Amino acid sequence: MRLDRDCSEMSGNLVTIAPNVLLTGAGGRLGSMLRQPLLDRGYVLRLSDRHRISPLRSGETFRRGNLKSRFAVRRACKGMDIVLHLGAVANEAGWDDLVSANVVGLTRLLDAAHNARVRHFIFASTMHVLGMYPRDQAIDENCELAPDTRYAVTKAFGEAACRYAAEKYGMTVTVVRIGHVVEEIGTAHPGQGVTANDLRRLVLAILADDTPGFRLVHAVAPYPNDRATDGRLERYYGFSFEDRGSIPATYPDAASTPQSVGRRGHLLRGGTFVDLP
Repeated sequence: MRLDRDCSEMSGNLVTIAPNVLLTGAGGRLGSMLRQPLLDRGYVLRLSDRHRISPLRSGETFRRGNLKSRFAVRRACKGMDIVLHLGAVANEAGWDDLVSANVVGLTRLLDAAHNARVRHFIFASTMHVLGMYPRDQAIDENCELAPDTRYAVTKAFGEAACRYAAEKYGMTVTVVRIGHVVEEIGTAHPGQGVTANDLRRLVLAILADDTPGFRLVHAVAPYPNDRATDGRLERYYGFSFEDRGSIPATYPDAASTPQSVGRRGHLLRGGTFVDLP
């Protein structure tokens, strides 16, 4: 992908305009860790969140918004080239709160992005959509969904809505199933984590790709016996993880299981999420 969305000759000089990116949920942990790398790469950011973000950096503007407001999402998407959608209720809340933000809010944002002719819509999903798979069973992007929480169910809906938008309207949409983001991969539960370093690298690789249609990829670090992908990251983006797990992705015995993980979490990929009521 060229980094300019428009260019023209002016007095013999090539003038470029950097792509405009709407970053929803910009005040959250993922949004906060991605802002500077995106600015460094030359993107112009419109930050969106329910709460004001301050201070703003050069190349950033802020627009307060709530995903439940049709007016707010239309206003946020206007003039954008790319939407990087991180905004969501991310804790295991009740159905009403989760559906309101993660289902209704997403569909309104997709509609607004389509109507604004956004070039690329990127949706942050979660590896917890596969959380009920046994730890000793290999998974990749072709597995049937097996969400471990209400939160993961709403993300599974989001993936389907994104596929619908891509197929129905011809939008370019990428779904990224993200693992638990950590600074050091050794601090993640086996087979569940991705480092902030690798996630930043992957997001930049996805943003730089203009291939039309629908794509779904796994952002979770590989382990010796657990690749968790069919290799599409390498095929699509030439991407490989710099930070890889060094121990097997299964808990070999109860003594090695973190105390916070119950019996089902010991056996299943969702870990502590599996044990939530």
